[in-house]
Amino acid sequence: MVILSACGGGKPSDAESSPSELNPTDALAHNVATYWNEFDFSDTTWLERPRQEFEQVYAQWIDMAVVMYRQTGKSDGAAEVVKRAATNERMLSRFMEMTDKCLRDPNSPWRCEELYIPMLEQAINLPIDELQKGKYKARLDIAIMNRQGSKANDFAFVTEQGTKGHLYESNPRNTLLYFFNPGCNDCERVSEIIANDVNINHLISTNRLRVLAVYPDEDLQEWKKHRGKNPPQWVTARIVDENERDKYDLPAIPNLYLLDSAMTVVLKDADVEEIVCRLAE
Repeated sequence: MVILSACGGGKPSDAESSPSELNPTDALAHNVATYWNEFDFSDTTWLERPRQEFEQVYAQWIDMAVVMYRQTGKSDGAAEVVKRAATNERMLSRFMEMTDKCLRDPNSPWRCEELYIPMLEQAINLPIDELQKGKYKARLDIAIMNRQGSKANDFAFVTEQGTKGHLYESNPRNTLLYFFNPGCNDCERVSEIIANDVNINHLISTNRLRVLAVYPDEDLQEWKKHRGKNPPQWVTARIVDENERDKYDLPAIPNLYLLDSAMTVVLKDADVEEIVCRLAE
């Protein structure tokens, strides 16, 4: 999937010239809030132009909105823009399509489910076609699955040694939940970082962290080839049931979660570097 380009051009308003007295954070919030003020969402000629023209306009806004969320945790105005885009169903459909690519696609530099969620919530509350509403509802259900701050879904697994287990073990401790595939180059990189991190190994040895490396697919031949390759202090396991597999959305592999001792999601689908930094705190 081609990620939208945040190059210049197609800017709908003079949003970037914020009041000089604002500090950088407030100026950014002002730009995000006012960016679409002069844009006419009822002008469907945007939909007849080359797609990249509208995408460039959108990309400048989503870039600012994601930066603001990452700096402040605020998604102010994101839902309101969806409501404005709904002046025309075709325009709303294109707008949400771009939103899905930017905030949902695993290869997008703007990927941010916590910004995506309020936009989907707004979309399903609009007086629009039920088929479209159902599509946004399905996306929302996936986005809120194992959401940061919520309890992680429990699931059953079988270890390399044939022992049955489940995520919610009796010994409470933090869990680094690592979904991987044998032969995946990026998985090899992630595995090496985790295995060689001094702090992670110390947390494991002092029984404060469990690394649960889970193979989520069905190819048993690949699973058997990988046997014994992960560090012995990890729990390496495979999911054995399709119903269990559906408890986690895995848009890309590797996929990493950090859970606290109460099985609350601290980080979801995080970069390994972010996991390492959080565990070092």
